[in-house]
Amino acid sequence: MAAFLSVLSVIGHILLIVLVVLAAVLLVILFVPVRYRLNGRITDPENRDEPLNMEMLLQRTTADFSFSWLIHLVRGGISYPQKPNAKTEFYGKDSLVHRIWCTKPRRKENGRGENWKRGQ
Repeated sequence: MAAFLSVLSVIGHILLIVLVVLAAVLLVILFVPVRYRLNGRITDPENRDEPLNMEMLLQRTTADFSFSWLIHLVRGGISYPQKPNAKTEFYGKDSLVHRIWCTKPRRKENGRGENWKRGQ
């Protein structure tokens, strides 16, 4: 009977440690703020009084957005008009989200120099 109680005691301590670790991770996720920065500019070199049309407005607009979380371990950003491309990193390396959403699938070529398509 004493061996059974000691096994239960060890299992209880292990469960307690797991719960404390999970609570600490949850508190970090909830209370560490996400820092973000947004910069934008629209230039009007001629100082016109008439309203700009949408195409002209887009040509003269620049914007940068960046964010970080947990002492820059997770960070990312997007900029416009330099090839609007989102970038996310985890500990200085591209994240899985960045690899999935921001990379184009490579098309393989078959032996005849044509693009490989499914079903051929």
